[in-house]
Amino acid sequence: MTLSPDFPLHNRAEPPAFWCRDLHFSYADKTVLHIAQWQVARGERIFLRGASGSGKSTLLSLLCGMLKPTGGELRVLDCDLAGMSGYARDRFRARHMGVVFQQFNLIPCLSVRDNIRLAAHFAGETAFLKTHLAELAEQLNLASALLDRKAAELSIGQQQRVAVMRALINRPELLLVDEPTSALDQDNRDAFIDVLMTTLDSCGATLLFVSHDQTLAGHFPLQLSMAELNQADRRSS
Repeated sequence: MTLSPDFPLHNRAEPPAFWCRDLHFSYADKTVLHIAQWQVARGERIFLRGASGSGKSTLLSLLCGMLKPTGGELRVLDCDLAGMSGYARDRFRARHMGVVFQQFNLIPCLSVRDNIRLAAHFAGETAFLKTHLAELAEQLNLASALLDRKAAELSIGQQQRVAVMRALINRPELLLVDEPTSALDQDNRDAFIDVLMTTLDSCGATLLFVSHDQTLAGHFPLQLSMAELNQADRRSS
């Protein structure tokens, strides 16, 4: 199923996970992202595909509050991130979102456990850390013996699972995943997606999974391309 950006914003009691209208982002005088209208309902799992330079990473940075729009409206989890201070956006992201970066961004000298603890600390959510960490390690097939090893000592596949664990430790409402499988072969990519989907079943987070790898699209009920979504990209092609 393909998700079209061209539909009216709904008026349901529960607001969508995020929505935007006439959203723009520009570097200097060049508009790199322009989305006329788009919304994603809570609990959806969306595969967003697009080539390098199509605006995928810019979109994710706007959704998680690392960038501010240069025009238009954007609400994430019913909040206007652009109207918040930088500190408030960071706290909001830590408490309500999980982000998995392409390079994982683990701290190599820290243990797995301490990488996870750091994410929980930033969100102020440490009360059930031990229990939730153990649950996630089991769901992601990460042996408990690995929790006290330094991140730098893990394989790429293990680091990937730690990055997902860190993103999910605060039980986020929105999970943003940016090209996490680029270093894996096809069998390991498929296995990772299966584990990710199973883990999401237990938390109900909305998932936006960004990748250029079209072979992964079949794992997702909703699919969308940046070529459909980004009018700036369409005008420049």
